[in-house]
Formats: sequence, structure tokens, C-alpha cells
Amino acid sequence: MSLPERSRADVEDALADLAAEYGEFETVERETSLPLSAYRSAVERFEAGRVGGASAWLTDGAGAVLLVRRNGGDAWTDPGDTQRPGEALPETAQRAVADQTGLTADLTGVVQARVFEYTPTARDRPAVTVLTVVFAGTAAGDPHPRPDDDAAWWATPPDRVGYEDMRSFPFPSSRT
Repeated sequence: MSLPERSRADVEDALADLAAEYGEFETVERETSLPLSAYRSAVERFEAGRVGGASAWLTDGAGAVLLVRRNGGDAWTDPGDTQRPGEALPETAQRAVADQTGLTADLTGVVQARVFEYTPTARDRPAVTVLTVVFAGTAAGDPHPRPDDDAAWWATPPDRVGYEDMRSFPFPSSRT
């Protein structure tokens, strides 16, 4: 089986497992060209048994959402990371939350699954399909981010977000 077929099959299997565990969720698909070095990294991660990455869209009892801002940047995003070998996607999200905020995530569902078909900008190599899952869940307490990072609870969306899909995710307290 070719790289595109194998990576697509692994992503489809992961999506089926997530649906069995969490029920229905939104799935979006995108085709993206990457610089050759980033493409090679994606292929290496796939060949090492990793299907992609995960993050967590966590709310507290007041309806605020936990977001992080990394390395002094100006965009806020949900805590997340790439999958490590042998790590299930929910574990990836929970690890990222703990590493980036010091909090424990209780995952309850999936907000969105994003399926990316990556090709190198030179287009002389086969595509590799990668999955990024945004889990829904809850957490509580004051975040304790890593040095050079920020973490905070947000009642309404920040002006600068890490990726455009975040603008459609629920900020529960902004609906009251």
C-alpha cells in the first residue's frame, strides 16, 4: 500500500475509533502544501506510528475557555501538541494541557477533527494525511504555564487566535 493510502487508512481508523468513543463530531478536510523539511517531518512522524496531534477546548464552571499563548507570541490557542509514539490522541491532549497549563483535563467529546493532506511545495512526492483532533472537556483551577508562555481563562474570544476554526468554537459564557 502506498504512503497516501496507508496514511489515509490510519486517519480513517482513528476517526472511527473517536466516533465510537465520543459520538458524532465535525470533520473538516484541507489540502496543504508544506516546505520540504516540514513535509519530511510529517512523513517521519507517520512512519513512527503517529497519526497527528490533539488539543483540548476546555471550559470551567463559569463557562470560560482555557487558552494558551506560546513563546511570547500574540495569538491565543487551545493547549495541544503532536502525538508521541505509542500515545493515543486523548492522551496527547491531556498531556499537552498538563504540560502547558499545569491543569488536568477531563475530556468529554470532540469539538472538531481536522484532516490535512500534506504535499511538499515541490509536489514531487506523495501526499501524507494527518489528523488533528480538538477534544471538548472541562478543567478547573488557576493555570500555571511554562516559562515564556501564558495561559488564561477567556469568557469571550480573544482578538488574535492561533487558527481560524477557533472562531467558530463555543465560548459558553458569551452566550448568556
